[in-house]
Amino acid sequence: MSLAKKYTQQTRNQNGGIGFGMVQLGPHFDKRLVQIFAPERPLVLAMATGDYMLLFFFFVVAVAAQENIPVDGDKTLQFVQVIWRHGDRSPTTTCGTDQFQEETWTFGGGGWGQLSPIGMQQHVSLGNKLRQRYIDTKFLAENYRADEVYFRSTDVNRTLLSAVSNTIGMYGQGSAVKGVWGNIPDFGPDVNYTWPAFFIPIPIHTTYNPTDYYGNPDADCPRQTALWQTAQTTPEISKLLNDDNTKKVFSILAEKCGKQYKLEDLWEVIDAFFIERVYNLSNPAWMDDDLFNNVFNLNNIAQDFVNGIGVSALNGVDISTETRRIRSGAMFNLFNDQIKQKRDCVTSNGTKCSHWLKNLKYFVYSAHDTTVYAYLTALNSEKLVIKDGGYPHYSAAVLTEYWRDTAGKDYVKFVYHNGYQDGFTVFTDQVPICNGSHIYCPLENYSQHAADLSFAKWGSPEKMCADVSFASSASSTPKVEATTTKAAQTALGIVGLVLTLISMVRLL
Repeated sequence: MSLAKKYTQQTRNQNGGIGFGMVQLGPHFDKRLVQIFAPERPLVLAMATGDYMLLFFFFVVAVAAQENIPVDGDKTLQFVQVIWRHGDRSPTTTCGTDQFQEETWTFGGGGWGQLSPIGMQQHVSLGNKLRQRYIDTKFLAENYRADEVYFRSTDVNRTLLSAVSNTIGMYGQGSAVKGVWGNIPDFGPDVNYTWPAFFIPIPIHTTYNPTDYYGNPDADCPRQTALWQTAQTTPEISKLLNDDNTKKVFSILAEKCGKQYKLEDLWEVIDAFFIERVYNLSNPAWMDDDLFNNVFNLNNIAQDFVNGIGVSALNGVDISTETRRIRSGAMFNLFNDQIKQKRDCVTSNGTKCSHWLKNLKYFVYSAHDTTVYAYLTALNSEKLVIKDGGYPHYSAAVLTEYWRDTAGKDYVKFVYHNGYQDGFTVFTDQVPICNGSHIYCPLENYSQHAADLSFAKWGSPEKMCADVSFASSASSTPKVEATTTKAAQTALGIVGLVLTLISMVRLL
């Protein structure tokens, strides 16, 4: 079944308004192509006419339940932390025999993995939604304040530019103040160039990507490499690797692409061919719908294993927990630590508070689908939140809000933005650590879970990643026992020799 048919079946029972559009008819049809034209979730009826397809969109506007921000009864919003995925991009690599190599992709500066104009639009849209949620409700100031918001990004072009695009949607819509005391320059009538409309420059902070243990779940980490090697010997992954279908897929890809792919690398193939379909570029004939869907589904299973989902413990190593600790523990504990510091600011009226957090209300990490997924996996909510399976969509975002009530009790509230066509959805009731709390989860539950995923005993994520001792101890337990037995035998031999010498001395 093609992806187009799958999508139509998933949405056919929804109702809404109506619209239409026309796009050039390609060999495949994909829901993300529709999203270029339709800002809301559509039901699509398509009629092919020659080389074109007439699309009728039945719009389903995502309407979330009314939320009270920044005050809800006896609770007041204190602090917001956001992780989002970048917008639409070019592939990051492709099959070696693919006709559409790096030079094909010219947008966003050109080359692999660059943010497209569509991706920019997606984040302007998300930024505007965040403006409605936090600025229009007076939680944040109307105009950008450097002490109130902080944007951080992984050191990758598409995440940095997604953050820039997002700030345009959040602060660039009519809030610019020109002049010496404003936030953009006023060039005056005698200057023959102007400042771009709607652009207010806001700093985006970053750090070296290979050692960004907060925003990059695949940062350099020997511990994760060793853990994955151990994981592949578990019954679950061994069964998948030895499955006839898996072997068939790897065999075809090796023949057609000239590369022997590993389970964790399948995303490279499916990602590239998926994006080509979105951009109306023909996949090679051998990558038909059946193989495409086969690789697509196999990759989804593989990525769950990479995130420690459904992997059993082995030789005393809790692979699931250790994987979550490596891939999301740093971010989870960063959020928890900042909430606690913000709580100290609130309870001490700023006297027991770092200068940076005293007025800070909004912290963002612009990152990747892997980052968002790792955080949801840490919450054990990934399958409950991402209803259609797979990784988070472009511009997906998780909002972790810190609230405090008049009795001095602290809470976190979890909110999800599924993608370009969606609004915000509270999913606190889908988080197991909240024990059924509908909207507000006790902060102590969140903090306890952060402790379970902490790297504190190592002192830093870097030191944790350098420690592969669990792998050696897990794989060499029998050798340790054998070594101990040999040592004991040696000791007994020495004792016997000493006793013999003592006896000989006595005889003399």
